[in-house]
Amino acid sequence: MENCMMKRMCAAIICLGALLMGCSYNDNSKENIMNQREDTIAFTFNPSVQYQIIESFGTSGCWWSQYVGGWDKEYKDTGRSVRDEIAMLLFDKEYGIGLTCYRYNVGAGSADSKRGTYWDTHRRAESFETAPGVYDWNKDDNAVWFMKKAVELGVQEVVLFSNSPPERLTINGMAQVSAGEKKNILPENYDDFAVYVMDVAEHFVGEGVPVKFISPINEPQWDWFEGQEGCHYEPSKIAKVYRAFLEELESRPALSGVSLSGPESGEWKGDAVAYTSAILNDTVLNSHFDTIDNHSYWSDTASKAAYKRWIDANFPNVKLRMSEWCEMVNGSDVT
Repeated sequence: MENCMMKRMCAAIICLGALLMGCSYNDNSKENIMNQREDTIAFTFNPSVQYQIIESFGTSGCWWSQYVGGWDKEYKDTGRSVRDEIAMLLFDKEYGIGLTCYRYNVGAGSADSKRGTYWDTHRRAESFETAPGVYDWNKDDNAVWFMKKAVELGVQEVVLFSNSPPERLTINGMAQVSAGEKKNILPENYDDFAVYVMDVAEHFVGEGVPVKFISPINEPQWDWFEGQEGCHYEPSKIAKVYRAFLEELESRPALSGVSLSGPESGEWKGDAVAYTSAILNDTVLNSHFDTIDNHSYWSDTASKAAYKRWIDANFPNVKLRMSEWCEMVNGSDVT
């Protein structure tokens, strides 16, 4: 029994490594070198010195929960399903590592329409919308199951984020940007985009999901052609998107405890300053955003430090958070 449990836990942990990191590391030569080393390294910790505050420790359900949430085959010895086992390893404080935050992807509908070309075919998502303002809340059921299971096991903060507006609101009718284009949603559709996401948020809040943040833009500097659901935004456009979302958010009493987050920049150099400035220099948005969220996939330590110095010098009261991180060594491994 114990051997079976250990094998299963090891298999689940290996699986989770692929799910959470989205990449694998296969350099056996480096592993062998590390195993042969006999040096001893001593670490000294001083708990009185504080370097940072970790407000939450979590995972994004994007691109895997829509599959793993359907793994309902049960283990004979425990009676738990594979998906329950993985969820407990992630979110249970005694059995697992007790993650406290969960990012849920509000899909744009490419999994329904099958429109567009994606070299990562698993990077599609369903939309709850069946017609403008009409919803089927049974859609995306595997991913929703995983989000709700995370909450059941103790997750205290859920972030709803969008990679792309719903396909009906995009310029090309797809959840990816056309080659050579720099946008895929017209300003007259910003309000409808906000309504859709807020309707989803209101539904989940009504079901007891602790939605704390809504993030309508994801890594806006990338072109998002063929890789996954995504939408490019120029820095000059994102303030109008956030204004539309803020207006819709503030009109809904049921979402009074929810805030916007962004800009979810994909790197900390290049246009990252321009995207951040577009939000924090806006006279409407600057009083609402007391944090700035970025992702850490490609930027080096020097770029991160330079960006942090710029934030501290120009917006000293704004906190900087890393809302997604992955060590992108060998790319995605979906085998």
